[in-house]
Amino acid sequence: NGKILTLKKETTYVNNHIFIPSGFNVKLFSGEEIILSNNSFIISESPFIADGGKNDKDLPIKIIGKKNEKGGGIFIKNTSEKNIFKNVILQNLYGNTQNQLLSKYIIYGSLNFFNTVAYLENVKITNIFSEDAINLVNTKFEIIDCNFDTISSDAIDVDNGNGIINKLSARFIANDALDFSESKVDISDLNFYDIGDKAISAGENSIVKVGNV
Repeated sequence: NGKILTLKKETTYVNNHIFIPSGFNVKLFSGEEIILSNNSFIISESPFIADGGKNDKDLPIKIIGKKNEKGGGIFIKNTSEKNIFKNVILQNLYGNTQNQLLSKYIIYGSLNFFNTVAYLENVKITNIFSEDAINLVNTKFEIIDCNFDTISSDAIDVDNGNGIINKLSARFIANDALDFSESKVDISDLNFYDIGDKAISAGENSIVKVGNV
């Protein structure tokens, strides 16, 4: 609809890479589902507004892979507008194990933000096999009331970022739960359980204010 991109159906299957150029707004709504297979990625230079409403009364948005055929993920870059992920489930995603996608993009996470602004609230991330579940680079962000469960490496990796993380739960994380470099972050109200390496890694000139862990 003009510059607004929406899904035609409540459930959409993606088995090849999709590139969305700048100049649009991608909108997802409560109860919609994107099923990624064949390690497919959605690469977007337009912002995502994935608003699933309230998690206690609305159906979540699902961006998932299949258990036996996992999806790649989402890579959003170079958008000045805020990206919103609210009441969203991310599950069974493999990221890009080769790190270089389409011989052009270096991607480490299943959900990736590069040079943009991100707001995440009530996002549940489970069964993720990428190097990072969420990777933020040169990005301003707020991550509120999110849950990570069964992550094969890092849960959140931030490079050159500035933001807030509040009310986060992380369990069964194989590597670091939170990994910061060259970043300034306030984090509070955090619960960690069964973390393989560090609960919080603050390195490479990062300034991290931590409360109530």
